[in-house]
Amino acid sequence: MTALRLFIPITKVDAAKRLVYGKITEEIVDKSDEVMDYGSSKSEFVSWSSGFKKATDGKSAGNLRVMHTNKAAGLFNQIDMDDETKSISGVAKVVDDEEWKKVEAGVYTGFSVGGKYLKRWTDPDNPG
Repeated sequence: MTALRLFIPITKVDAAKRLVYGKITEEIVDKSDEVMDYGSSKSEFVSWSSGFKKATDGKSAGNLRVMHTNKAAGLFNQIDMDDETKSISGVAKVVDDEEWKKVEAGVYTGFSVGGKYLKRWTDPDNPG
């Protein structure tokens, strides 16, 4: 069983470029006592990011939203899949001035993925 981690923090902030670095998700138990299955989710993240790259002529690898709302805060410059650690990391550029103030103040401390389930199942190693 993977160790329980309730929080995946931002790993780096580049204030001059307004970039935020960190893990987007990984195959660990989250605050909802759920685990993202990297093997079945990776292709969805790749498809999502590829769609943005195509639609923006490579300017964006994905949208950055304000806490699961429709308000745009910026964009992902880069999204990286790590098969070894079963995690997805990214570099996001925050373009909204009000949201950047929240990054600087420490209000935003990590990424949170919004989306829908394609499939759910019970993990016998983590019955919850």
